[in-house]
Amino acid sequence: MTPLTQADGPTKSQIGERGLNLSGGQKQRISLARAVYANHQLYLLDDPLSAVDARVGKCIFEECIRKTLRGKTVILVTHQLQYLEFCDQIILLEDGKICENGTHRELMQKGGRYAQLVQKMREDTLQDTLQEAAETTENPQEAGQALATSKEEPLKENAGKDEGKSPGCLHSGFL
Repeated sequence: MTPLTQADGPTKSQIGERGLNLSGGQKQRISLARAVYANHQLYLLDDPLSAVDARVGKCIFEECIRKTLRGKTVILVTHQLQYLEFCDQIILLEDGKICENGTHRELMQKGGRYAQLVQKMREDTLQDTLQEAAETTENPQEAGQALATSKEEPLKENAGKDEGKSPGCLHSGFL
């Protein structure tokens, strides 16, 4: 049972002095929940996915940032490149200066630094997938087949924007 479900409800839960009994991810989710609960028109989210695992991060991005905050102005500061294709505008900073800006599609077509970073992320993801497949199978040919399948099915621009949502994901189970 999480600290937020131990009390009368997620909005009445006591979390201890300065959140000492909470993990970094729990603190991050509580901060985000408080911001969303305030119902403002502008949100500055400074790497809200940094202290959570990939599954929870995806849920927070889909259910909170894309769904709950739809129609609001959200400035998202993140190192999580996989979510940027869903943003209206991307500003890439290097050494504190803007080096590129535009939509995901525009920046990919330019082939500049942003495109290089995204390509590197995709290659790393593919390599991780291949390594996981190799570790879970005794037959190296099957692992090679996983790589061939991945290469045959390239990532599509904006694929699955509205797919794979988990209704009700941003609640006490994740907050």
